[in-house]
Amino acid sequence: MDYPRDFPNDLKPPVDAAIHTAEIAFIDAKELAGPRFQYEAERLILGYVEAVFFGFAVQAVEAVKQGAWTGERVRQALPKFLEDLGHRAYFDKHPDPGAHHRAEYFSTTLRNESKSWKGWRAIHKGLKQAAEQREASADGGGASMPKRGYRKQVQDWMEREQLETVEHAARRLRLSKSALKSIMSSKGKLRYSQATLERVLKEIEYKQEG
Repeated sequence: MDYPRDFPNDLKPPVDAAIHTAEIAFIDAKELAGPRFQYEAERLILGYVEAVFFGFAVQAVEAVKQGAWTGERVRQALPKFLEDLGHRAYFDKHPDPGAHHRAEYFSTTLRNESKSWKGWRAIHKGLKQAAEQREASADGGGASMPKRGYRKQVQDWMEREQLETVEHAARRLRLSKSALKSIMSSKGKLRYSQATLERVLKEIEYKQEG
């Protein structure tokens, strides 16, 4: 599976994990189906695609929260990702080569089925939160703007954890390198949400003075 060229590298491992989880689930379902698999293949492929798609979509929302992507970029990327994923999964996993003439029918079924997937609500909720954070930042932030510049606190934590680079620290904290650099810096574009900042400060055991 190909990621969009501008998709943050630090967000790929969680998607990879979702892919492997979906692969395992598909293999288990295939074995359980036994001889019936040829009749249930399309249903199981749809389930596989749904799991992988939301594994990517959740991280796409995280990219917006960290400032690497915009909501518009996510809305462009998700339909294409779904289409490419469905096409590859069908040809890779369908047991009957002669059924490939049904690929277009499967694509139509996927588009229709995907509209009712329950995971969409969480994706749109995440995008809404990211948009509200951006709006607050654009308005000057007021009380909602996070304090900037936690370089010393992060470096002290890195020393305690024996992490040599910011890249290693970002991976440990499950966020992009650019987001961690933004948290450490008192200048530049804000590349993280308030929720992300609070999580990071908790993980590095930061204690507010006073």
